Amino acid sequence: MMAHGSWWADEAGKGYRLADGLNDRMDRWYYIAEGRLSEKYYRHAIALINRNFTCTQCNAPLEIQKDFFRAQYVSCRFCNAVNTFEPDTKYAMIGWNVVDSMAALYALEEHDAMRRANRDGKTGYDHAVRRYYERYFDERIKLLPHTAVTREQDIERKLKQSI
Repeated sequence: MMAHGSWWADEAGKGYRLADGLNDRMDRWYYIAEGRLSEKYYRHAIALINRNFTCTQCNAPLEIQKDFFRAQYVSCRFCNAVNTFEPDTKYAMIGWNVVDSMAALYALEEHDAMRRANRDGKTGYDHAVRRYYERYFDERIKLLPHTAVTREQDIERKLKQSI
């Protein structure tokens, strides 16, 4: 069949737009699915950590920082012995990709706005990226409060990578 006119270019454009739309929907689905699975994993792991921990020398109860997902040295307030709390691997994983996936889910609206601004070639793309990372890190801080001290540096680092 011979190609007359520009109909073939229009058809190719439809294919590209369809592929872009499907990729956008798949990315969004991925954010939602990974975020929701991470929420379930987070609740499960937090339930495991919410048990009683005792001093290895005097058996007194110890206070473990629940939102700090790394090894901790905890001093006993009764005998002053230093105890090491080593979290299980499933608990330690929360501090990495689980919390990141949850923060990305909670910032999904800003992520969608950022993708729209990028796709539409709007001049507000830089602002949309900043809003996304601000929301993302704010949500992350709610889950990992000790990361609040590096919020601004984290945002600037991500902006340099993205823009």
